[in-house]
Amino acid sequence: TRRSSDLGLLTALAAVGGFDTNKAAATTTVATSIAGTIIAGIKALALRAVKPDAIVLDPTSYWTAMTEATTSFAVLGSLAGQALAPISLSDDGTPRLYGIPFFSDPNMPINTGIVGAFKSAKLYLGMGYRIDVSSEAGTRFDYNLTGFRGEEELAFCGTPYVVAGKFQRLTNLNT
Repeated sequence: TRRSSDLGLLTALAAVGGFDTNKAAATTTVATSIAGTIIAGIKALALRAVKPDAIVLDPTSYWTAMTEATTSFAVLGSLAGQALAPISLSDDGTPRLYGIPFFSDPNMPINTGIVGAFKSAKLYLGMGYRIDVSSEAGTRFDYNLTGFRGEEELAFCGTPYVVAGKFQRLTNLNT
């Protein structure tokens, strides 16, 4: 059985439902581009008074969106009267879409992304890391070896943040 503490953001978004922005089938319009889907996700968050602090896409969708930057994102910017370039770089080289950091994550399922308030989520850590040392276990004494074991406890549950409307899942990005 799945405990609520086992839910990451994607599993929580799927379990709770209702926080999806689906890309329509491919056409030549900006609204049905990856750019339009990301903007629709940001708009859905804005309607819940949530200001996103990151956009995370699977690598294929990320690079498709980056190549759309000169067309779709620029068109969206001009339609909205934006003076700033749609894609810019922060001081550390992170791409930003309209000022929001934009990341590629190889662990993200294909054709999927998340836009949301990542800084609102909390990662729970145990009492710090622990390293145990032993020179006596098994044959270590015979071979003059020292054994090390390191542990750290951590937990994350995405459900409270999803239920609070802090995240929007972007789906079907490469249709």
